[in-house]
Amino acid sequence: MPASRSSGAESRPRAVVPMDEFRGAMQRAEVVLHYQPIVDLRAMTVRAAEALIRWQHPTGGLLPPDDFLPALVHTPLMPAITDWVLRTAATAAADWPGLGVTVNISAADATSRGLVDATRTAIADAGLPPNRLTLEITEQALMGDLARTTDNLRQLADDGVHVSLDDFGTGYSSLLFLRDLPIDEIKIDAHFIRGVGSSRDDDAIVAGLVKLGQAIGVRVVAEGVETTRQAEALISVGCDAAQGFVFGRAAERLMLPTLPEPPAVARPTQQRRRRGERLATEEAAQLMNALLADGASLHTIAARLNKEGLRTAQGTRWVAASVGRALTQL
Repeated sequence: MPASRSSGAESRPRAVVPMDEFRGAMQRAEVVLHYQPIVDLRAMTVRAAEALIRWQHPTGGLLPPDDFLPALVHTPLMPAITDWVLRTAATAAADWPGLGVTVNISAADATSRGLVDATRTAIADAGLPPNRLTLEITEQALMGDLARTTDNLRQLADDGVHVSLDDFGTGYSSLLFLRDLPIDEIKIDAHFIRGVGSSRDDDAIVAGLVKLGQAIGVRVVAEGVETTRQAEALISVGCDAAQGFVFGRAAERLMLPTLPEPPAVARPTQQRRRRGERLATEEAAQLMNALLADGASLHTIAARLNKEGLRTAQGTRWVAASVGRALTQL
Protein backbone atom coordinates (compact mmCIF):
# COMPACT_ATOMS: atom_id res chain seq x y z
CA MET A 1 0.00 0.00 0.00
CA PRO A 2 1.62 3.28 -1.07
CA ALA A 3 0.98 5.01 2.22
CA SER A 4 2.74 6.05 5.37
CA ARG A 5 1.85 7.76 8.60
CA SER A 6 3.57 11.11 8.98
CA SER A 7 4.46 12.17 12.49
CA GLY A 8 2.62 15.21 13.73
CA ALA A 9 -0.37 14.69 11.44
CA GLU A 10 -3.74 15.48 12.95
CA SER A 11 -6.16 12.61 13.46
CA ARG A 12 -9.22 12.80 11.27
CA PRO A 13 -12.06 10.39 10.43
CA ARG A 14 -11.49 7.93 7.64
CA ALA A 15 -13.86 8.39 4.75
CA VAL A 16 -15.47 5.70 2.65
CA VAL A 17 -14.23 6.40 -0.86
CA PRO A 18 -16.08 4.93 -3.86
CA MET A 19 -13.70 3.48 -6.43
CA ASP A 20 -15.16 5.58 -9.23
CA GLU A 21 -14.57 8.77 -7.25
CA PHE A 22 -10.92 7.98 -6.65
CA ARG A 23 -10.44 6.74 -10.22
CA GLY A 24 -11.72 10.11 -11.38
CA ALA A 25 -9.38 11.87 -8.96
CA MET A 26 -6.44 10.05 -10.51
CA GLN A 27 -7.57 11.01 -14.00
CA ARG A 28 -7.89 14.66 -12.93
CA ALA A 29 -4.35 14.56 -11.44
CA GLU A 30 -5.69 15.28 -7.94
CA VAL A 31 -3.60 12.40 -6.59
CA VAL A 32 0.03 13.37 -6.00
CA LEU A 33 3.15 12.10 -4.30
CA HIS A 34 5.03 14.01 -1.62
CA TYR A 35 8.61 13.12 -0.68
CA GLN A 36 10.20 13.20 2.78
CA PRO A 37 14.01 13.10 3.02
CA ILE A 38 15.81 10.24 4.80
CA VAL A 39 19.12 11.37 6.31
CA ASP A 40 22.30 9.37 6.84
CA LEU A 41 23.18 10.14 10.47
CA ARG A 42 26.87 9.40 10.04
CA ALA A 43 27.56 11.56 7.01
CA MET A 44 24.68 14.01 7.65
CA THR A 45 23.57 13.82 4.03
CA VAL A 46 20.26 12.96 2.41
CA ARG A 47 20.46 9.40 1.15
CA ALA A 48 16.87 8.84 -0.04
CA ALA A 49 13.27 10.00 0.26
CA GLU A 50 10.04 8.24 1.11
CA ALA A 51 7.18 8.63 -1.39
CA LEU A 52 3.90 9.46 0.36
CA ILE A 53 0.60 9.52 -1.49
CA ARG A 54 -1.76 12.50 -1.05
CA TRP A 55 -5.16 13.44 -2.47
CA GLN A 56 -5.69 17.10 -3.31
CA HIS A 57 -9.44 16.90 -2.76
CA PRO A 58 -11.46 19.71 -4.38
CA THR A 59 -13.41 20.37 -1.17
CA GLY A 60 -11.55 18.50 1.57
CA GLY A 61 -8.10 19.91 0.97
CA LEU A 62 -4.90 17.85 0.96
CA LEU A 63 -5.84 14.45 2.39
CA PRO A 64 -3.29 12.05 3.93
CA PRO A 65 -3.41 8.36 2.95
CA ASP A 66 -5.22 7.22 6.08
CA ASP A 67 -8.23 9.24 4.91
CA PHE A 68 -8.78 7.21 1.75
CA LEU A 69 -6.48 4.22 1.21
CA PRO A 70 -8.05 1.91 3.84
CA ALA A 71 -11.28 2.02 1.84
CA LEU A 72 -9.47 1.14 -1.39
CA VAL A 73 -6.78 -1.34 -0.40
CA HIS A 74 -8.91 -4.44 -1.00
CA THR A 75 -10.62 -3.18 -4.15
CA PRO A 76 -9.74 -3.97 -7.79
CA LEU A 77 -8.39 -0.42 -8.08
CA MET A 78 -5.50 -0.99 -5.67
CA PRO A 79 -3.08 -2.61 -8.19
CA ALA A 80 -3.52 0.41 -10.46
CA ILE A 81 -2.78 2.76 -7.54
CA THR A 82 0.37 0.85 -6.62
CA ASP A 83 1.49 0.78 -10.25
CA TRP A 84 0.96 4.56 -10.51
CA VAL A 85 2.94 5.19 -7.32
CA LEU A 86 5.82 2.99 -8.48
CA ARG A 87 5.98 4.71 -11.86
CA THR A 88 5.66 8.22 -10.47
CA ALA A 89 8.21 7.70 -7.70
CA ALA A 90 10.72 6.02 -10.01
CA THR A 91 10.40 8.82 -12.58
CA ALA A 92 10.94 11.48 -9.91
CA ALA A 93 13.93 9.69 -8.37
CA ALA A 94 15.60 9.25 -11.76
CA ASP A 95 16.15 13.03 -11.78
CA TRP A 96 17.62 13.16 -8.27
CA PRO A 97 21.42 13.26 -7.78
CA GLY A 98 21.98 9.58 -6.97
CA LEU A 99 19.37 9.42 -4.20
CA GLY A 100 17.09 6.48 -3.53
CA VAL A 101 13.31 6.41 -3.20
CA THR A 102 11.15 4.31 -0.87
CA VAL A 103 7.66 3.10 -1.82
CA ASN A 104 5.23 1.49 0.62
CA ILE A 105 3.47 -1.71 -0.40
CA SER A 106 0.55 -3.48 1.29
CA ALA A 107 0.02 -7.14 2.11
CA ALA A 108 -2.08 -7.44 -1.05
CA ASP A 109 0.74 -5.88 -3.10
CA ALA A 110 3.35 -8.16 -1.53
CA THR A 111 1.48 -11.31 -2.54
CA SER A 112 0.31 -10.05 -5.93
CA ARG A 113 1.57 -11.98 -8.93
CA GLY A 114 1.90 -8.65 -10.73
CA LEU A 115 4.22 -6.93 -8.24
CA VAL A 116 7.49 -8.11 -9.78
CA ASP A 117 6.54 -7.12 -13.34
CA ALA A 118 5.07 -3.78 -12.20
CA THR A 119 8.22 -2.90 -10.29
CA ARG A 120 10.57 -3.97 -13.07
CA THR A 121 8.58 -2.02 -15.65
CA ALA A 122 8.45 1.13 -13.51
CA ILE A 123 12.20 1.33 -12.94
CA ALA A 124 13.06 0.30 -16.50
CA ASP A 125 10.77 2.94 -18.04
CA ALA A 126 12.14 5.61 -15.68
CA GLY A 127 15.76 4.59 -16.22
CA LEU A 128 16.21 4.22 -12.46
CA PRO A 129 18.87 1.74 -11.28
CA PRO A 130 17.16 -1.01 -9.23
CA ASN A 131 19.39 -0.34 -6.21
CA ARG A 132 17.91 3.14 -5.86
CA LEU A 133 14.42 1.75 -5.17
CA THR A 134 13.33 0.41 -1.77
CA LEU A 135 10.03 -1.37 -1.20
CA GLU A 136 8.75 -0.82 2.33
CA ILE A 137 6.48 -3.40 3.97
CA THR A 138 5.13 -3.82 7.51
CA GLU A 139 5.59 -6.88 9.70
CA GLN A 140 1.80 -7.26 9.68
CA ALA A 141 1.84 -7.59 5.90
CA LEU A 142 4.45 -10.34 6.16
CA MET A 143 2.10 -12.46 8.25
CA GLY A 144 -0.06 -13.31 5.23
CA ASP A 145 1.04 -15.57 2.37
CA LEU A 146 4.69 -15.69 3.38
CA ALA A 147 5.68 -18.07 0.60
CA ARG A 148 4.35 -15.81 -2.15
CA THR A 149 5.75 -12.69 -0.47
CA THR A 150 9.16 -14.34 -0.11
CA ASP A 151 9.20 -15.32 -3.77
CA ASN A 152 8.24 -11.82 -4.94
CA LEU A 153 10.70 -10.01 -2.72
CA ARG A 154 13.53 -12.41 -3.49
CA GLN A 155 13.08 -11.94 -7.24
CA LEU A 156 13.23 -8.17 -6.83
CA ALA A 157 16.15 -8.36 -4.40
CA ASP A 158 18.02 -10.43 -6.98
CA ASP A 159 17.47 -7.51 -9.37
CA GLY A 160 19.02 -5.15 -6.82
CA VAL A 161 15.84 -3.65 -5.32
CA HIS A 162 16.05 -3.07 -1.55
CA VAL A 163 13.42 -4.20 0.97
CA SER A 164 12.63 -2.33 4.19
CA LEU A 165 10.63 -3.59 7.18
CA ASP A 166 8.45 -0.79 8.56
CA ASP A 167 7.10 -0.39 12.13
CA PHE A 168 9.97 -2.46 13.50
CA GLY A 169 9.64 -3.13 17.21
CA THR A 170 5.84 -2.97 17.36
CA GLY A 171 5.28 -6.69 16.79
CA TYR A 172 5.35 -9.39 19.44
CA SER A 173 6.35 -12.27 17.19
CA SER A 174 9.81 -13.68 16.70
CA LEU A 175 11.91 -12.25 13.87
CA LEU A 176 13.23 -15.66 12.89
CA PHE A 177 11.45 -15.51 9.53
CA LEU A 178 13.61 -12.52 8.55
CA ARG A 179 16.46 -14.91 7.96
CA ASP A 180 14.54 -16.24 4.95
CA LEU A 181 13.53 -12.85 3.58
CA PRO A 182 15.76 -10.37 1.71
CA ILE A 183 15.24 -7.59 4.27
CA ASP A 184 18.17 -5.17 4.30
CA GLU A 185 16.62 -2.28 6.25
CA ILE A 186 14.40 -1.90 9.32
CA LYS A 187 12.54 1.24 10.37
CA ILE A 188 11.98 1.88 14.07
CA ASP A 189 8.42 3.06 14.60
CA ALA A 190 7.94 6.72 15.60
CA HIS A 191 6.19 5.57 18.80
CA PHE A 192 9.57 4.58 20.23
CA ILE A 193 11.33 7.75 19.08
CA ARG A 194 9.16 10.31 20.91
CA GLY A 195 10.88 9.85 24.25
CA VAL A 196 14.41 9.28 22.98
CA GLY A 197 16.86 11.62 24.64
CA SER A 198 14.53 12.29 27.56
CA SER A 199 13.18 8.90 28.67
CA ARG A 200 15.57 6.29 30.03
CA ASP A 201 13.23 3.46 29.04
CA ASP A 202 12.76 4.76 25.48
CA ASP A 203 16.53 5.20 25.17
CA ALA A 204 17.02 1.59 26.25
CA ILE A 205 14.37 0.23 23.88
CA VAL A 206 15.75 2.09 20.88
CA ALA A 207 19.33 1.09 21.73
CA GLY A 208 18.16 -2.51 21.93
CA LEU A 209 16.36 -2.29 18.60
CA VAL A 210 19.44 -0.82 16.95
CA LYS A 211 21.54 -3.65 18.33
CA LEU A 212 19.00 -6.19 17.09
CA GLY A 213 19.20 -4.67 13.62
CA GLN A 214 22.97 -4.77 13.69
CA ALA A 215 22.86 -8.40 14.84
CA ILE A 216 20.94 -9.45 11.74
CA GLY A 217 23.07 -7.26 9.48
CA VAL A 218 20.56 -4.67 8.32
CA ARG A 219 20.49 -0.87 8.12
CA VAL A 220 18.45 0.83 10.87
CA VAL A 221 16.28 3.90 10.16
CA ALA A 222 14.36 5.89 12.79
CA GLU A 223 10.99 7.42 11.88
CA GLY A 224 9.29 10.48 13.34
CA VAL A 225 12.42 12.33 14.48
CA GLU A 226 11.19 15.80 15.44
CA THR A 227 13.93 17.33 17.64
CA THR A 228 17.68 17.78 17.61
CA ARG A 229 17.81 16.03 20.97
CA GLN A 230 16.23 12.92 19.48
CA ALA A 231 18.64 12.99 16.53
CA GLU A 232 21.65 13.28 18.84
CA ALA A 233 20.43 10.40 20.97
CA LEU A 234 19.99 8.23 17.86
CA ILE A 235 23.52 9.05 16.71
CA SER A 236 24.87 8.09 20.14
CA VAL A 237 23.46 4.55 19.88
CA GLY A 238 24.67 4.01 16.32
CA CYS A 239 21.41 4.39 14.38
CA ASP A 240 22.21 4.56 10.66
CA ALA A 241 19.58 6.96 9.32
CA ALA A 242 16.47 8.93 10.25
CA GLN A 243 13.54 10.87 8.87
CA GLY A 244 11.14 13.32 10.44
CA PHE A 245 10.16 16.98 10.76
CA VAL A 246 13.55 17.98 12.19
CA PHE A 247 15.11 17.13 8.81
CA GLY A 248 12.23 18.15 6.57
CA ARG A 249 8.54 17.67 5.94
CA ALA A 250 7.13 15.85 2.96
CA ALA A 251 6.69 18.08 -0.09
CA GLU A 252 5.61 17.59 -3.70
CA ARG A 253 9.17 18.31 -4.78
CA LEU A 254 12.01 16.81 -2.77
CA MET A 255 13.50 19.56 -0.63
CA LEU A 256 17.10 18.96 0.41
CA PRO A 257 17.52 20.34 3.94
CA THR A 258 20.53 22.21 5.27
CA LEU A 259 22.16 19.72 7.64
CA PRO A 260 24.76 20.19 10.38
CA GLU A 261 28.31 18.93 10.09
CA PRO A 262 28.73 15.17 10.65
CA PRO A 263 29.36 14.31 14.30
CA ALA A 264 33.03 13.88 15.17
CA VAL A 265 32.29 10.47 16.64
CA ALA A 266 29.23 8.58 15.44
CA ARG A 267 29.73 5.47 17.50
CA PRO A 268 27.39 3.93 20.06
CA THR A 269 28.05 5.02 23.62
CA GLN A 270 27.50 2.92 26.69
CA GLN A 271 24.67 4.14 28.89
CA ARG A 272 25.64 4.98 32.45
CA ARG A 273 24.52 2.36 34.90
CA ARG A 274 22.74 3.40 38.06
CA ARG A 275 24.65 2.85 41.29
CA GLY A 276 24.70 -0.87 42.02
CA GLU A 277 23.14 -1.79 38.68
CA ARG A 278 24.61 -4.81 36.88
CA LEU A 279 23.58 -7.38 34.34
CA ALA A 280 21.33 -9.73 36.30
CA THR A 281 23.10 -13.09 35.86
CA GLU A 282 25.44 -14.83 33.48
CA GLU A 283 22.61 -17.23 32.64
CA ALA A 284 20.38 -14.32 31.59
CA ALA A 285 23.20 -12.84 29.50
CA GLN A 286 23.80 -16.13 27.69
CA LEU A 287 20.11 -16.58 26.97
CA MET A 288 19.78 -13.00 25.70
CA ASN A 289 22.76 -13.47 23.41
CA ALA A 290 21.32 -16.71 22.01
CA LEU A 291 17.88 -15.19 21.40
CA LEU A 292 19.44 -12.06 19.90
CA ALA A 293 21.45 -14.16 17.46
CA ASP A 294 18.20 -15.83 16.39
CA GLY A 295 16.62 -12.43 15.72
CA ALA A 296 14.09 -12.48 18.56
CA SER A 297 12.26 -9.24 19.40
CA LEU A 298 12.67 -7.41 22.71
CA HIS A 299 9.22 -8.60 23.76
CA THR A 300 10.10 -12.21 22.90
CA ILE A 301 13.38 -12.03 24.85
CA ALA A 302 11.62 -10.58 27.91
CA ALA A 303 8.92 -13.26 27.81
CA ARG A 304 11.50 -16.05 27.54
CA LEU A 305 13.58 -14.70 30.44
CA ASN A 306 10.49 -14.50 32.62
CA LYS A 307 9.41 -18.00 31.58
CA GLU A 308 12.81 -19.33 32.67
CA GLY A 309 12.29 -17.71 36.07
CA LEU A 310 15.10 -15.19 35.59
CA ARG A 311 14.85 -11.68 37.02
CA THR A 312 16.66 -8.37 36.58
CA ALA A 313 19.39 -7.18 38.96
CA GLN A 314 16.65 -5.37 40.89
CA GLY A 315 14.63 -8.57 41.22
CA THR A 316 11.84 -7.40 38.88
CA ARG A 317 10.32 -9.11 35.84
CA TRP A 318 11.84 -8.39 32.46
CA VAL A 319 10.14 -5.94 30.10
CA ALA A 320 11.21 -4.61 26.69
CA ALA A 321 12.96 -1.59 28.24
CA SER A 322 15.00 -3.63 30.73
CA VAL A 323 16.02 -6.04 27.96
CA GLY A 324 17.09 -3.12 25.76
CA ARG A 325 19.11 -1.66 28.63
CA ALA A 326 20.80 -4.98 29.35
CA LEU A 327 21.66 -5.50 25.67
CA THR A 328 23.59 -2.24 25.61
CA GLN A 329 25.75 -3.59 28.43
CA LEU A 330 26.59 -6.96 26.86
